[in-house]
Amino acid sequence: MDFGNRDDFRNNLMNVKGICPMCGAVLAFGAAAQLAKAHNIQADVIMCHSCNRVYEINLAAGRMTFINDVTGRFPWIVPKQTQAVESNTKACVGCGRQLRADAKFCPACGRNQDAPAPTPAPPPPPPAPPAPPVPQGVFAPETTVFVPEPTFASGEAPKRKRMSKGLIIGLSSAAAVIVAAAILIPTLSSSPQAKAAESAIEAYMEDVPFSYTEKISRQMREQDSERKEKGFEPGGEYSLSIQIPDLEALPLEELELIAPELDYNNPDNNTFADYLKEFDKAAESAALAYIDANKVTEWRDASIYVTLSENAQGDWQATVDSLKAPVYKSGATREVAEPLQAMARNLFEDSEEMQEILGIASLVIDHRSFMLNELFGAYESFAQEAQIKEITPNGDDSYDIEIAYPDPNAVFSSAKEGVLERWNEPIFNPMYYVFVGGDLPEDDLASAQLISTTAKVTLEISFSNGTTSTCTVDPASIDEMFDQINESALQIEAEINDAINERWLISPQDMPSTGILVGTSSGNKCIVNTGNDVDGYYLRFFSYDGNGNLAQHGAMAAGVFIRGGASYTFYLPSGLYVLEYGTGSNWYGTEYMFGPLGDYTRLDGVIDSEYGYYNEVSLHTSGGNIGSTDVPYSPGG
Repeated sequence: MDFGNRDDFRNNLMNVKGICPMCGAVLAFGAAAQLAKAHNIQADVIMCHSCNRVYEINLAAGRMTFINDVTGRFPWIVPKQTQAVESNTKACVGCGRQLRADAKFCPACGRNQDAPAPTPAPPPPPPAPPAPPVPQGVFAPETTVFVPEPTFASGEAPKRKRMSKGLIIGLSSAAAVIVAAAILIPTLSSSPQAKAAESAIEAYMEDVPFSYTEKISRQMREQDSERKEKGFEPGGEYSLSIQIPDLEALPLEELELIAPELDYNNPDNNTFADYLKEFDKAAESAALAYIDANKVTEWRDASIYVTLSENAQGDWQATVDSLKAPVYKSGATREVAEPLQAMARNLFEDSEEMQEILGIASLVIDHRSFMLNELFGAYESFAQEAQIKEITPNGDDSYDIEIAYPDPNAVFSSAKEGVLERWNEPIFNPMYYVFVGGDLPEDDLASAQLISTTAKVTLEISFSNGTTSTCTVDPASIDEMFDQINESALQIEAEINDAINERWLISPQDMPSTGILVGTSSGNKCIVNTGNDVDGYYLRFFSYDGNGNLAQHGAMAAGVFIRGGASYTFYLPSGLYVLEYGTGSNWYGTEYMFGPLGDYTRLDGVIDSEYGYYNEVSLHTSGGNIGSTDVPYSPGG
């Protein structure tokens, strides 16, 4: 038979025969393949006209080898032999495998169960002389087409990820290309483009089980044909149909979910939305681990988008852009990217386990600062140093939170030493020092031993959009802790007050009589009149060099006290003087005068004490010819 004639080759390929492993009918490849397509089966398989069984096969060297019975993939196909399978079995006469009692052929070794035992094979014939070279473009001749005993390639069903291999015709690659181009019989091996796409998809899916609903090469050819019909060039992005696990159909109670790690005391690098994404990944991992362990699942159609490109060396490269699939929720359907994670979220969404995990995350990420500040009240420094040790859900939207915080006795005792060391100013009323968070040195807080307590908080959260409500702290759960901090603070505060009062308290003195308290009365006459609206005046005369800035005066030359409403005459040495005076009701001596609560003023003019002249100054009067300026309190003589 001359295989150089393409029509003859096609006819012989279509007439390659095999025997149905189930019913024993003789099947011609061409007719069986057409029958499968007539039953709306687009995959590369054949269908038996006698029993309606559907098979994956391999055509090589003019032989038909049965790979797998795939009738179950096509639920609309009903086998003609529908009688129930008997429970009894028998052993294969060839390999000993257990078969159904009515099986005519073994799916493992292909042995006819009604045939007599095999006889030893005759010795092999001597090797044939080498065939002469075949010119390019001419098919190598074959002389026989025979019907072999049906055989299966393996007793083990192929993995779902290998379904894309489909049927493989045993031809040289050059011959397959020529036949496909000449007589429109599609090559059943993958093209370089399809192989690149398949490799990219398998790398993208990693350990996720999936299957192709139809050969990649066929899907790509169909899409290229559609592009050509519309006037576009083939290639670019392809939308390829696959099946992925339906995670929403898994038994939730049998899944082992491991919550994503969460640092209770350093949540600043996370947001709740970020943690929710990590939860989705954990839920997906739990679902896929169950599928891997149990080898069972239901499937859902999905689309995976692949972009092809050819590099300078002519090699095809593929990149997966995204995986999308319909996700069902509350009766609605939406197509989403990352469908496995979306399905896993839907699976866990109403579970108590998810509520508790995300509730804890929300407390830590969204409410940690608020919660601790509520716990420690005015003692903000304790809130900043406190650490969350454990969070336990109570099942009613409330959580018990174990908190470690600095030992208040150690902290306040250390703080007392620091307060007394830093205090260096007089006080004019008894001290009532009160601790607040800002008064506690951070080093003392950080080095103090931690002690623990348990607080109860309540949180309501909606996980569908990640929003949370305000966290509420149960005050009764922290009464003991707060009482301990407060009692320790009060005790140390009293010790600090006693120490400061003893060292720094300035007590008021009796109001002195009118007269000179600092310096002597000599020189030129000076009269000072005062109003009776205050209890006393203390006048300080400072030497002045006429530099134009009254604030930059020299040393004090005289200090004069005058009771309110009195006039006093005294004498100043010749020279220029700046007059500053204070008024008040409580007298603390010449150094502290009327204290920080007194009023202090400077005259805007200069007192010129000159021989043969006198100065008269009236204070607290209206209509005078010299203004005045308020000055800050400045104790000292």
